[in-house]
Amino acid sequence: MKKLITLLTILFISSTFAQQRLIAIKGAVTDTIANTLEQAIEIAQTGDKIYLPGGYFTHTPVITKQVHIIGTGFQDGQNVTGKTTISGNLTLGAGANGSTFEGFYLTEYFIPTVAIENITIKRCNMLGVPPYYSTINNSYFINCVVRENLHLGTYELGQGNYVLNSIVPYIAYTKNSTIKNCIISNSIGALDNVTVQDNIFGKTSDCLLLSVSSNITFVNNIIPQTCLTGYSDSGIISEANLIGFGTINTLFVNATDFSFNPLFNFQLLPSILATSPNAASCGIFSGDYPWKVGSLPIIPNIEQNNSYLDAQNQTFKLNVKVVPQTH
Repeated sequence: MKKLITLLTILFISSTFAQQRLIAIKGAVTDTIANTLEQAIEIAQTGDKIYLPGGYFTHTPVITKQVHIIGTGFQDGQNVTGKTTISGNLTLGAGANGSTFEGFYLTEYFIPTVAIENITIKRCNMLGVPPYYSTINNSYFINCVVRENLHLGTYELGQGNYVLNSIVPYIAYTKNSTIKNCIISNSIGALDNVTVQDNIFGKTSDCLLLSVSSNITFVNNIIPQTCLTGYSDSGIISEANLIGFGTINTLFVNATDFSFNPLFNFQLLPSILATSPNAASCGIFSGDYPWKVGSLPIIPNIEQNNSYLDAQNQTFKLNVKVVPQTH
């Protein structure tokens, strides 16, 4: 009878684990699991990796330690059991410098409550960074989809930032930075000493693509044909290889606007590559972090396989497998 009760207990616990969206925390001294993102961040030691499976998670406290949060991706894929979604804002406080956030859909914003240094946000879909909070410095935004704006500073500009291979409506308030291989649906502004290179600008309502800026290097960007003159009200110190396009139908293989849609293909048409060879280095499919051809960025999706309860040692064994997203 005792053996039967023990067996039923193990089966119940195993079933409970199987039904939960378990979060793995891995680090130099940490190797455990949590049931909520808040619990995982509380458990994590500085520098630990937190692996989120597909599903919905929330976290309301300010993040005050260096953590690396990795999800399955911001869009369903072949090797994903549902995308990872974090509901609400992720608020960054003192101590969050050096953190990494990768592979999830954030329903709201990243909010810096103090000057934040050396963070990396990769392969995330988010509203962005709102204005009037604090500065973000020496940080990377790579393969991201921003649904609203990236305000990287306030009246004091952020500095040393890189926005690379991302889809962004508006970027502002940074200096000594680089904006490269992005699709920018609206404009950029309030910049100083920034290199703007190999981007595609989609704004057609007017031609003010760059405003209230200084010391801007504007090189090899694709902009509307009607904006080849008059696209900036200030700040250009170096300009080269402007490439004009007529309509969006003459630019991309398959897209009806400049915002993210998993059904769009933002590869450039052969016709524009034939007439403007320099266009080959423009957009999200070129540069140092190209998106996968005809697809989303490659995302290190996390599969939790071969997990089991070791009842004798009272531990739960969790193997984490990393696989690439294929579509």
